[in-house]
Amino acid sequence: MLMQTHLSARAKYLLSFAAIVLWGLSLALPAIAQVRVTSSDKVIFPPGLKWERMRTVIVDPSLTNSPTPLVPVRPEDVAAVKRIWSDEVASAAAKGQSADFDSQISTTTYKGAPIAFSLITLPLDFERCEAALNGKNVVDVYSRCLARVAIGPLRNPHVVEFSGFCYADSVFSTPEELQFREKTQNQFAFDEKGGIAYFRLLQHGKLVPACNRMIKIEGV
Repeated sequence: MLMQTHLSARAKYLLSFAAIVLWGLSLALPAIAQVRVTSSDKVIFPPGLKWERMRTVIVDPSLTNSPTPLVPVRPEDVAAVKRIWSDEVASAAAKGQSADFDSQISTTTYKGAPIAFSLITLPLDFERCEAALNGKNVVDVYSRCLARVAIGPLRNPHVVEFSGFCYADSVFSTPEELQFREKTQNQFAFDEKGGIAYFRLLQHGKLVPACNRMIKIEGV
């Protein structure tokens, strides 16, 4: 009789715990489901945008950062990029690759939710990325690769990926490279009123219209 009472109490506890979990999921799932993220290359930049240079992060499968760029790297950016691109980090590590890939990131908040936008270049991934051209007379020095937006806390963000985003090399190993590439950079601006992130590329100090992109977030 005592055993039956004990089991009954345990069953009630488990049922109560399950009910709490299901209730939490019922709140979380609709919130995720209603978020809609879209991208377009048909862009007209509104006036008054505050443009910033996207920050560089070097990602290594061994979880170290090398080589060290001249541009300072924030630890929180490193953690964010490794979380956003965790599958790419794991894939590189599984292949035993020692080469780094570099990423760029910009962060903001929208309706109280943290938002991170990150670009990546994968020079050896010819299916998803278009490598930059090389040569003495080459004018365009940017590649086209992937972009991701991570919505919510980084411990479990809602991540959406897009392709075809322009990427200018942002790793500066020498002062000469830093000076030469200072006028070639990815830039980011966020319009909080419309929930739209804007991206542009400056190459040799001039805007490249073919690289203008936007990402719109709805339902947050």
